[in-house]
Amino acid sequence: MTKAESDFRTLNRICDILNRFSDDQAMLTLTEISRRINLPKNTTCRFLLALEGQGMVYTDPNRKTHRLGYQIIHWGMFAQASINLRNDALPILHSLTETTGESSILSMRFGNIGTWVEIVESRYLCRLAMRVGQPLPFYAGVSSKVFLAFLPEHEIERILVGIEFKPIKKNTITDLEKLRVESYSTRRRGYAISFEETDSAQ
Repeated sequence: MTKAESDFRTLNRICDILNRFSDDQAMLTLTEISRRINLPKNTTCRFLLALEGQGMVYTDPNRKTHRLGYQIIHWGMFAQASINLRNDALPILHSLTETTGESSILSMRFGNIGTWVEIVESRYLCRLAMRVGQPLPFYAGVSSKVFLAFLPEHEIERILVGIEFKPIKKNTITDLEKLRVESYSTRRRGYAISFEETDSAQ
């Protein structure tokens, strides 16, 4: 393995570690992280120490758990401020919400996920529990399924065969063929439908 290949692999490992944290599991132990990225504990520990030194991971010495650090928040604030599309879209989102009474959401595609970058909340009490920055895979939620449906055919198939399904709520699609059918249906009618795939009715 060349140095360039080794550096690339190391960077991917670091990203793998950071991507293991989520809303549902904001705190993880060394064992949990090691198991999820399929690396020995001693190797995972070295990565965590390096990430902690850069402020990207915080380690709770009492609970022996890890969470994302202050540097991630710092970058996130810069990233949010740099998205001009977000500011440009706000008047349109406000207009949509005023007209429909429903929440209006701006999503962007990042790789194989869709991410909410702005939301104007509905005036009704019943609202989505999601938040800005929430990542959603291409098999869950309206905006993510729209991203998938309107990609070129060859890219859709490439993404479909690589998807690892994980249920989010009771109606989350977890079957490849069902997602394929849903994708083509979305493209045909021009919009996607989602009911309790990412959120539950209260």
